[in-house]
Amino acid sequence: MATTIGRISEQIQRIVNGGDPSSDNQIQLQEIKLLVGQVCNKLLKMERFTMNIPEGDYGVNASIIATYDNIPVTQYKDRAKSILPTAPISLPKNMGVWAVSPTADPDNLFIPIPSGTFGLLKKIDVEKDLFGQIGFEVDGLNIIYTKDIRNAPFSVNNVMVKLLVIDPSTMGDYDILPISADMEGDVIAQVIQMLSAYQPKDSSVDATNKV
Repeated sequence: MATTIGRISEQIQRIVNGGDPSSDNQIQLQEIKLLVGQVCNKLLKMERFTMNIPEGDYGVNASIIATYDNIPVTQYKDRAKSILPTAPISLPKNMGVWAVSPTADPDNLFIPIPSGTFGLLKKIDVEKDLFGQIGFEVDGLNIIYTKDIRNAPFSVNNVMVKLLVIDPSTMGDYDILPISADMEGDVIAQVIQMLSAYQPKDSSVDATNKV
Protein backbone atom coordinates (compact mmCIF):
# COMPACT_ATOMS: atom_id res chain seq x y z
CA MET A 1 0.00 0.00 0.00
CA ALA A 2 1.33 3.44 -0.94
CA THR A 3 2.29 5.75 1.91
CA THR A 4 2.77 9.50 2.26
CA ILE A 5 5.57 11.39 3.93
CA GLY A 6 3.07 12.77 6.45
CA ARG A 7 1.67 9.39 7.45
CA ILE A 8 5.03 7.65 7.78
CA SER A 9 6.42 10.61 9.78
CA GLU A 10 3.48 10.53 12.21
CA GLN A 11 3.96 6.79 12.63
CA ILE A 12 7.63 7.30 13.50
CA GLN A 13 6.74 10.11 15.92
CA ARG A 14 4.32 7.83 17.81
CA ILE A 15 6.93 5.08 18.04
CA VAL A 16 9.69 7.41 19.25
CA ASN A 17 7.46 9.06 21.83
CA GLY A 18 6.08 5.76 23.04
CA GLY A 19 2.57 6.74 22.03
CA ASP A 20 2.54 9.59 24.57
CA PRO A 21 1.71 12.93 22.87
CA SER A 22 2.50 14.81 26.10
CA SER A 23 6.07 13.50 26.29
CA ASP A 24 8.62 16.14 27.31
CA ASN A 25 11.02 14.69 24.75
CA GLN A 26 8.56 15.15 21.90
CA ILE A 27 10.38 15.00 18.54
CA GLN A 28 9.09 17.65 16.15
CA LEU A 29 7.23 16.27 13.15
CA GLN A 30 9.03 18.58 10.71
CA GLU A 31 12.36 17.19 11.88
CA ILE A 32 11.16 13.66 11.24
CA LYS A 33 9.92 14.58 7.75
CA LEU A 34 13.37 15.88 6.83
CA LEU A 35 14.97 12.63 8.00
CA VAL A 36 12.41 10.55 6.08
CA GLY A 37 13.36 12.39 2.88
CA GLN A 38 17.06 11.84 3.53
CA VAL A 39 16.63 8.13 4.21
CA CYS A 40 14.47 7.65 1.10
CA ASN A 41 17.14 9.34 -1.01
CA LYS A 42 19.77 7.03 0.44
CA LEU A 43 17.76 3.82 -0.01
CA LEU A 44 16.81 4.70 -3.58
CA LYS A 45 20.38 5.68 -4.51
CA MET A 46 19.07 8.96 -5.86
CA GLU A 47 20.78 10.64 -8.80
CA ARG A 48 20.02 14.29 -9.48
CA PHE A 49 18.22 14.85 -12.79
CA THR A 50 18.82 18.29 -14.31
CA MET A 51 18.25 18.01 -18.05
CA ASN A 52 15.10 19.01 -19.92
CA ILE A 53 13.13 16.63 -22.10
CA PRO A 54 13.13 17.68 -25.79
CA GLU A 55 10.03 17.96 -27.98
CA GLY A 56 8.15 20.47 -25.88
CA ASP A 57 10.80 21.12 -23.23
CA TYR A 58 8.97 19.23 -20.51
CA GLY A 59 10.44 20.45 -17.24
CA VAL A 60 11.02 17.89 -14.50
CA ASN A 61 11.99 20.19 -11.63
CA ALA A 62 12.82 18.60 -8.26
CA SER A 63 13.00 15.19 -9.88
CA ILE A 64 15.58 12.51 -9.36
CA ILE A 65 16.52 9.14 -10.84
CA ALA A 66 15.68 6.45 -8.28
CA THR A 67 17.11 2.94 -8.47
CA TYR A 68 15.03 -0.12 -7.57
CA ASP A 69 16.94 -3.39 -7.62
CA ASN A 70 15.95 -7.07 -7.63
CA ILE A 71 12.53 -6.51 -9.22
CA PRO A 72 11.14 -9.99 -10.06
CA VAL A 73 10.53 -11.13 -13.63
CA THR A 74 7.40 -13.26 -14.05
CA GLN A 75 5.62 -15.01 -16.90
CA TYR A 76 3.33 -12.99 -19.14
CA LYS A 77 1.63 -15.03 -21.89
CA ASP A 78 4.48 -16.19 -24.17
CA ARG A 79 6.77 -13.48 -22.86
CA ALA A 80 7.66 -12.04 -19.42
CA LYS A 81 6.97 -8.94 -17.39
CA SER A 82 7.91 -7.03 -14.23
CA ILE A 83 5.74 -4.80 -12.06
CA LEU A 84 7.04 -1.33 -11.30
CA PRO A 85 7.59 -0.73 -7.56
CA THR A 86 6.03 2.74 -7.82
CA ALA A 87 4.60 5.06 -10.46
CA PRO A 88 7.20 7.28 -12.18
CA ILE A 89 6.69 10.84 -13.35
CA SER A 90 4.39 10.87 -16.38
CA LEU A 91 6.44 11.92 -19.41
CA PRO A 92 6.13 11.51 -23.20
CA LYS A 93 7.17 8.11 -24.59
CA ASN A 94 7.15 6.67 -21.05
CA MET A 95 10.50 8.30 -20.33
CA GLY A 96 9.63 8.16 -16.65
CA VAL A 97 10.92 4.59 -16.87
CA TRP A 98 14.49 5.73 -17.32
CA ALA A 99 16.31 2.39 -17.65
CA VAL A 100 15.80 -1.35 -17.23
CA SER A 101 18.62 -3.89 -17.03
CA PRO A 102 19.44 -7.28 -15.49
CA THR A 103 20.30 -7.06 -11.79
CA ALA A 104 23.45 -9.07 -12.47
CA ASP A 105 24.48 -6.86 -15.41
CA PRO A 106 23.27 -3.26 -14.82
CA ASP A 107 25.18 -1.84 -17.80
CA ASN A 108 23.34 -4.12 -20.24
CA LEU A 109 20.34 -1.85 -20.82
CA PHE A 110 17.17 -3.17 -22.44
CA ILE A 111 15.73 -1.28 -25.43
CA PRO A 112 12.57 0.80 -24.77
CA ILE A 113 9.75 0.40 -27.28
CA PRO A 114 6.81 2.85 -27.55
CA SER A 115 3.68 1.43 -25.91
CA GLY A 116 1.42 -0.57 -28.19
CA THR A 117 3.96 -1.00 -31.01
CA PHE A 118 5.29 -4.48 -30.23
CA GLY A 119 2.48 -6.08 -32.26
CA LEU A 120 3.69 -4.17 -35.31
CA LEU A 121 7.31 -5.07 -34.67
CA LYS A 122 6.45 -8.77 -34.59
CA LYS A 123 5.26 -8.49 -38.18
CA ILE A 124 8.66 -7.21 -39.35
CA ASP A 125 10.86 -9.71 -37.52
CA VAL A 126 11.43 -8.10 -34.13
CA GLU A 127 14.56 -10.20 -33.57
CA LYS A 128 16.29 -8.60 -36.54
CA ASP A 129 14.93 -5.14 -35.73
CA LEU A 130 16.35 -5.19 -32.18
CA PHE A 131 19.58 -6.93 -33.23
CA GLY A 132 18.75 -9.82 -30.94
CA GLN A 133 18.56 -7.55 -27.87
CA ILE A 134 15.80 -7.45 -25.25
CA GLY A 135 13.15 -4.78 -25.69
CA PHE A 136 10.37 -3.67 -23.36
CA GLU A 137 7.24 -1.55 -23.41
CA VAL A 138 5.44 0.08 -20.50
CA ASP A 139 1.76 -0.64 -19.86
CA GLY A 140 0.60 1.12 -16.71
CA LEU A 141 2.74 -0.29 -13.91
CA ASN A 142 3.84 -3.25 -16.04
CA ILE A 143 7.10 -3.60 -17.94
CA ILE A 144 6.41 -6.12 -20.70
CA TYR A 145 9.45 -7.67 -22.38
CA THR A 146 9.66 -8.70 -26.02
CA LYS A 147 10.42 -12.29 -25.05
CA ASP A 148 10.50 -14.57 -22.04
CA ILE A 149 13.83 -13.37 -20.68
CA ARG A 150 13.78 -15.99 -17.92
CA ASN A 151 14.81 -18.59 -20.49
CA ALA A 152 18.27 -19.21 -21.96
CA PRO A 153 20.34 -17.58 -23.33
CA PHE A 154 19.23 -14.60 -21.18
CA SER A 155 18.20 -16.33 -17.93
CA VAL A 156 17.12 -13.06 -16.28
CA ASN A 157 14.92 -13.50 -13.21
CA ASN A 158 15.46 -10.10 -11.58
CA VAL A 159 15.97 -6.64 -13.04
CA MET A 160 17.20 -3.23 -11.95
CA VAL A 161 14.80 -0.40 -12.78
CA LYS A 162 15.60 3.31 -12.76
CA LEU A 163 12.62 5.66 -12.57
CA LEU A 164 12.20 9.42 -12.69
CA VAL A 165 10.36 10.36 -9.49
CA ILE A 166 9.80 13.48 -7.40
CA ASP A 167 12.54 14.16 -4.84
CA PRO A 168 11.10 13.02 -1.45
CA SER A 169 12.82 15.93 0.32
CA THR A 170 10.60 18.39 -1.62
CA MET A 171 7.30 16.58 -1.05
CA GLY A 172 4.27 17.76 0.88
CA ASP A 173 2.50 15.80 3.61
CA TYR A 174 0.04 14.13 1.25
CA ASP A 175 2.36 13.31 -1.65
CA ILE A 176 2.90 9.61 -2.25
CA LEU A 177 6.45 8.55 -1.43
CA PRO A 178 8.22 6.81 -4.35
CA ILE A 179 9.15 3.76 -2.27
CA SER A 180 8.05 0.17 -2.64
CA ALA A 181 6.06 -1.53 0.13
CA ASP A 182 9.07 -3.52 1.36
CA MET A 183 11.11 -0.31 1.74
CA GLU A 184 8.68 1.31 4.20
CA GLY A 185 9.94 -0.75 7.15
CA ASP A 186 13.54 0.12 6.29
CA VAL A 187 12.73 3.85 6.21
CA ILE A 188 11.03 3.69 9.62
CA ALA A 189 13.85 1.66 11.19
CA GLN A 190 16.63 3.91 9.88
CA VAL A 191 14.90 7.16 10.89
CA ILE A 192 14.26 5.81 14.41
CA GLN A 193 17.93 4.79 14.64
CA MET A 194 19.01 8.30 13.61
CA LEU A 195 16.68 9.91 16.14
CA SER A 196 17.79 7.64 18.97
CA ALA A 197 21.39 8.73 18.43
CA TYR A 198 20.70 12.21 19.78
CA GLN A 199 17.60 11.82 21.95
CA PRO A 200 18.25 13.00 25.54
CA LYS A 201 18.48 10.22 28.09
CA ASP A 202 15.84 10.01 30.81
CA SER A 203 17.63 11.11 33.99
CA SER A 204 14.50 11.26 36.16
CA VAL A 205 14.32 9.22 39.35
CA ASP A 206 11.60 6.59 39.51
CA ALA A 207 10.80 3.38 41.35
CA THR A 208 13.23 1.40 39.20
CA ASN A 209 16.24 3.47 40.30
CA LYS A 210 18.47 1.81 42.87
CA VAL A 211 20.20 3.70 45.67
